[in-house]
Amino acid sequence: MKLIDEALHGIWGAIRIILHDPNAFEEFNISAEGFWRSFTAIVPAAVLAWPLFLISHQAATESALAAGNPLSEPGLIRDYGQLLLLFVTWPIAAALLARQFGVDKNYARYMIADNWMSVPAIVLTLASELPFLAGVERGFLTILPTLLVFVGLVYVSWYVALRGLETRGAIAATFVGVQLVLNFGLAWIVGS
Repeated sequence: MKLIDEALHGIWGAIRIILHDPNAFEEFNISAEGFWRSFTAIVPAAVLAWPLFLISHQAATESALAAGNPLSEPGLIRDYGQLLLLFVTWPIAAALLARQFGVDKNYARYMIADNWMSVPAIVLTLASELPFLAGVERGFLTILPTLLVFVGLVYVSWYVALRGLETRGAIAATFVGVQLVLNFGLAWIVGS
């Protein structure tokens, strides 16, 4: 029960960060146990990611059919492998960055918030796909919400790094940049 309560507080803290609540970090358990338990955010993130993976595969199938290319396998194992790899590699990369920039004293606080942020981030991404789910053909009007959510989530990632690490904007931007490169790099590697 304690883990569920902590998860609810963590997800609520992430939502409060999105809303720019200055006291949002009070929701997180900033202890060694809280740090390790924050990685359980992968469970709701994985459940919520399933429809996103299906949408992605459906879009790839439609694109392949329209271009006359062969259909690819759905690859849900690859998708979940990438998600798991990101949950494993990003904390290591972030720890190295935190040490490099001298913000390692706030590393755990940052990672706890970043882990729990994955849940509302996936919910927002899924919401941006609602026009496509409703049967609207892919086009500018269906891609625009996805693009806006992506840009918004990049900003939120920057804000989490800024507030979580208690650092300067340029350092927070470096964290976001490396996280994006890692995410797209893993997608390329796993998808190859």
